[in-house]
Amino acid sequence: GVGETTITVTTEDGDKTATCQVTVKAWDISAATVTLGTALMAMGEKQALNFAEKNDLAVIFIIRGESGFSTVFSPAAKKIKETGQYDGRK
Repeated sequence: GVGETTITVTTEDGDKTATCQVTVKAWDISAATVTLGTALMAMGEKQALNFAEKNDLAVIFIIRGESGFSTVFSPAAKKIKETGQYDGRK
């Protein structure tokens, strides 16, 4: 979760101590999604699909061709479509 804590470590003999402040911040997934979507579009269909497969991303590509639109699912997106689950999560 989000928050702050201090970690303190002491040597076994008690002679030395060190502390470290740790802060966990919320991650704005919406900004990451928009950025990733833009990058995938810039890559082009084949490179983007390869990138999605290599990184196990669930991505649905809607591609406009000469005869209209087609839909291409990355392997991870296919798994979700077929099973309703991804890595055991619904």
